[in-house]
Amino acid sequence: MLPRITVSASVATLALTGAVLVAATGGAVAGSLITGAQVQNGSLTGKDIKDGSLKTGDLAAKTRSDLTGATGPAGPVGAPGLSGIQTVSAYLFEVASGAAGSLDKSCPAGKVPLSATAFWDDSSDAVQVVVGNVSTATAYYVNETGGQDDLTLNVRCAVVAP
Repeated sequence: MLPRITVSASVATLALTGAVLVAATGGAVAGSLITGAQVQNGSLTGKDIKDGSLKTGDLAAKTRSDLTGATGPAGPVGAPGLSGIQTVSAYLFEVASGAAGSLDKSCPAGKVPLSATAFWDDSSDAVQVVVGNVSTATAYYVNETGGQDDLTLNVRCAVVAP
């Protein structure tokens, strides 16, 4: 009597046979790849080259120099810049508690204020600063520090090209 063959045994045998064939032919397939010596000169085209695989160094020197075009025309003149940036300061010493007023500082001739800041030396109380006209910044203050304090106004100035 013949042994019965089950479906699961046949599937396992088929899978094993396939794995052996793939393993046995893998080396043969790799050994049969085409090498550069087997390619006829002039037979490859751009379609045969993978996109992004060539770098500038892979090209002949003449081809690289042909990629450089003529220098274009000059672009438009850029926006005017800043020069001569400096900080100037003004001080009020021993401002009495409860005193209110203003402190002005102008930029040197030919320069305009870019920004300004003011502060009390012994307190973190706020001081309002306004960059008002073309050359002056003003600090408006009320001394609520609870005692005498010194006030400093720093103004950042620069020449702005027309």
